[in-house]
Amino acid sequence: MAPCPACAGPLEKNDAVLYCPACRASLQPLAALASTLQRPEDSPELVVELFLPVEDGLPPCPACARGTLRPGRMLGETVSCCSECGARWVGAGQVARMKARRASPSVRPPGGEDMTTYAERFARARRLPFDTRAANACTLPAALAVGVLAHVLGFSVLVWATLEMWFHELGHAMVAWLGGFMAVPLPFFTTVPRDDRSVAVIVVVLGMIGAIAYEAARRRLWVLVGFAGALLVVQVLLTFVLNPAQATQWWIFAGQAGAIVLPTLVMLAFYQPIGWRWDFWRYPAVVLAAIGFVHAMFVWVGVARKTAVMPHGSAVGQESEGDMERLVRTYGWTKESLAHTYLALGLVCLAALAVAYVVYLRRTSTDAA
Repeated sequence: MAPCPACAGPLEKNDAVLYCPACRASLQPLAALASTLQRPEDSPELVVELFLPVEDGLPPCPACARGTLRPGRMLGETVSCCSECGARWVGAGQVARMKARRASPSVRPPGGEDMTTYAERFARARRLPFDTRAANACTLPAALAVGVLAHVLGFSVLVWATLEMWFHELGHAMVAWLGGFMAVPLPFFTTVPRDDRSVAVIVVVLGMIGAIAYEAARRRLWVLVGFAGALLVVQVLLTFVLNPAQATQWWIFAGQAGAIVLPTLVMLAFYQPIGWRWDFWRYPAVVLAAIGFVHAMFVWVGVARKTAVMPHGSAVGQESEGDMERLVRTYGWTKESLAHTYLALGLVCLAALAVAYVVYLRRTSTDAA
């Protein structure tokens, strides 16, 4: 069953009516709604005056999965009507208000203005905020341009001390968790209290990956299913193939890698219908992620070209032993190999962003045709 078009939560069914327990909206066949409102099915009051022009990206009908839910007005309320089966999507409280309403000019918009004028104004207002094809196509390039501008204007220290540091520490912690280690990410360092693996961490991480895969499969988000599968492969490698010392090397390496990979994942998620109000919050998220990603790329391009100094030291100070020093001293990396590895990782992430962007453009152009 398709998710709720309003909040992306799971729908439940009661007789012929689909309803969402989370936001209390419901999808009702015309016959059921007419019976509830105590009006005949062919009543002019039950005709939905559709808003024109019809906007792009309308959600599919959860009932028939063939039509789309087109916005309009009925009995003075803003509802949606399936273009195929005619079912009405109504929000919480709307049915009660429509039932209490008698046949009267109150069906007209406030102020008695013409329905066509009102519908056109409403449709224009709905298209302005977000989630249009043009806005989605421009957002990723614009976000990367903002990241370049932030770096050129000298905001690198601010970016490093706030946004990128969290990506860095989460990179440490996430790979440590995938390797079965207890880890606590803090603003400027990640603590791993034990050198051996924890069975509890392994079980919890495995359960979380399973939950992501199950929810994504239930909602038919196949990209997220693939992501969960990739996480499972990484967990198996880090936990059951590598010994604790080898796995430790990779969670240390994952600090600087996290500043590259995690922003990339956030930017890739921009084109995924995750739900949970992601339709709006993905815009500020993609801009912040792009700023962190671009800054990390500039750092490693500079280090590889020997025009910048490799990040060194730790939260205690630049003279203390940090991630780079540990990788060189304990695990045999050289500064050159580290620089080129991180830069190659960044280029792979950049290529993944380009592929996702092209796929999005092709898909939307096909849908438009």
